[in-house]
Amino acid sequence: MSVRVFISSKLPENLKERLSGKVELLDVPLIKTKYLDFNPLILDAFQPDFVVFTSKNGVKYFLSRVNSSKLREYSIVSVGKSTSKLLKIYGLESTYPEKFSANGLISMFEGKSLAGKRFLIVRPKVANKSFIEFLRKNGAVVEEVISYETISDFSLSEEVLNFFKKGVDFAAFTSPSNLKTFLRIVQREYIKETKLIPIGTTTERALIEGGLPVYKLPEEFSLEGIVTLIEKELKFP
Repeated sequence: MSVRVFISSKLPENLKERLSGKVELLDVPLIKTKYLDFNPLILDAFQPDFVVFTSKNGVKYFLSRVNSSKLREYSIVSVGKSTSKLLKIYGLESTYPEKFSANGLISMFEGKSLAGKRFLIVRPKVANKSFIEFLRKNGAVVEEVISYETISDFSLSEEVLNFFKKGVDFAAFTSPSNLKTFLRIVQREYIKETKLIPIGTTTERALIEGGLPVYKLPEEFSLEGIVTLIEKELKFP
């Protein structure tokens, strides 16, 4: 009997190939994003010391209104490796924490003098605000750019539900929003035996708050980290 795996995001081809022929995979996003209007002159108006991107979608929507060349005079921080890779495509260098999460961002700046430092945070409408709270607590000046929101996408509900009705060994969730949508599609009786994997600590907390057991966290909080964890669990070479 083949191992059945669900991931609430579309895997890039290089990661899908690592699981190809080894598991029965359904990788579909359960949310879509929608642009939210913001002031494209915010960089000139706020003059930040740091510009922080908390997701790839934030990069995409922010740079749809702001010329990337305007960012080159600022220190850019991203939440993780994949967001930094996208910034590099726009010709922008950035730093990112070892742990790709809000807690990782906090660790990056812990112990540093932040009083009076100006941070422009590009984020979605609903987001983990622990990093922003940390900055303000330590005297930083924070301006938030809410560049997009996530919306549930039920277009593949039937396919997802039918996949779980046949039993699923591993289910990985890439955000609290994806998990929330999933629980509106799939009844809990179909995941009693499923090993639930969150992409990071924020999604882990959403699982726990929803009364669901967390199987394991990936070492790297990314899609690649999820795939690596599944490979290790199944002892793939």
